[in-house]
Amino acid sequence: MQVENLEMFHFHTKNFHDDLWKKGNVIEIDENYKSDFITGYERCSTYYFRNKERYELFDTLYYNIDRLNNPEFIEELINMSKEDAKEYAEDLQRYISTVDRIFRGYLIRDREYLLESVRQKYYPDLPSRYNSIWVCDEKSKDFWSTQLHDDKVLYNVSLTGNLFKSSDEFIPDYRQELFAMEELAHRYWNPKFETEEQEKKAEYLFQGNVKILKRINKRSTR
Repeated sequence: MQVENLEMFHFHTKNFHDDLWKKGNVIEIDENYKSDFITGYERCSTYYFRNKERYELFDTLYYNIDRLNNPEFIEELINMSKEDAKEYAEDLQRYISTVDRIFRGYLIRDREYLLESVRQKYYPDLPSRYNSIWVCDEKSKDFWSTQLHDDKVLYNVSLTGNLFKSSDEFIPDYRQELFAMEELAHRYWNPKFETEEQEKKAEYLFQGNVKILKRINKRSTR
C-alpha cells in the first residue's frame, strides 16, 4: 500500500551505510538498494577463519571423521588428562557452532531465494525482500528487539512510498522440504492476520523515501 509521512521504526545494522543514518537525512530505497539482511546470507561460504587461518568446513569434517575411525586416536582420547579433554571438548564445541552457523546460513539463503521466486511469479507488485528496508510498528517493536543482534540501532523514521505488511509467523520453516516451503511462501506474500501473535510479530517491507527522525537508543534493546 502507498503511505505518506507514516512514522515507524527501523533497526539499523551498524557499519552498513552508517554515513546515511543521520537525523534529518532522507534515504531512497529502490531497486538499487541491497538489503543488509540479504547481503549477509548471499556471502555464505564453507570457508571459515580461526586464529586468522582459513579452513574449509568439509575438509575439516572429513579430517575429524578419519580421526574418529583411527584406533590410535580413540586410544588417545581414552587416556587424555582432564585438562586435555576439556580443551578438546571446547574445540569441538567451537567447531560444531561453526558448522551450525554455516549450514543455517545456506538454508536461510535458499529460503530467501524461494520467497523471492514466488514473489516474482505471483506477486510482482509487492516490494522485494532483496531490495527493501525492514521496518516495524509500535506493537511489533518489542518482539524484534529480542530477535536481533547487538549490532542494531533503533531509529524512528517517516516513510513515503510502498509499504507491505506480513509477519514472522508466515515465514516458511527452512527445515521443511522445498515444495512445502513454496506452498507456505504464499502465506507470507498474501498474509491473513488472525491472531494477536501474528500482529506482535509483524514485519514490514518498504521501498520509497525514508526520512530519519531520531535515533532512539545507542544500541539494540536486547
